[in-house]
Amino acid sequence: MPATQTAYFNQAYLLGGTLTALPYLLTLALFATAASAEGFRHKAQRTLIMGMVLALSFILIGAVFGPVVLLMFGTSYSQKSWPFLMIILAAGPAMVIKDHFVVLRRLQGRRRQGALTMALWSAAELTGAVVGGLVGGTTTMLCLGWMAMSTACALIALPVLISALRRRSTGDESHRGPLVKVDDRVC
Repeated sequence: MPATQTAYFNQAYLLGGTLTALPYLLTLALFATAASAEGFRHKAQRTLIMGMVLALSFILIGAVFGPVVLLMFGTSYSQKSWPFLMIILAAGPAMVIKDHFVVLRRLQGRRRQGALTMALWSAAELTGAVVGGLVGGTTTMLCLGWMAMSTACALIALPVLISALRRRSTGDESHRGPLVKVDDRVC
């Protein structure tokens, strides 16, 4: 990558990384407060929703205000860094899902499996970036290759998260209350 492209990418990466850190901090709070997989089930839905809302909001904010913020580095940065910023921000929802996957595996006591999975996903993302860069020949294609693989990895994690959010640790359904009351019997 030429030095100018690296400079444009670095500014977008720094700004995008700063914004995407906020949803990540939600998952840190989730890990700190959910003492078990059952605690994850009770709390993760809120952090997933808040993380997704933040990630999607940052995409919109980046689309509208990104060029203006990048102007502080110069006009060329505003024009050349903005596409990179948008790709980085567009990967935000995938990062939210993967961060929650890591928290889930840690709370389940499956750290090795989680670490191995994340290592494989990192290798896949790196491969996507390299292939994107080689096929497209531009930094934009490199970023798109990374984002495509990041999204694919998040789609692999999503069913695991959905299952963990739905799974009950006990068969006790008494907390749900009656669905229909017929002649003083619960049906």
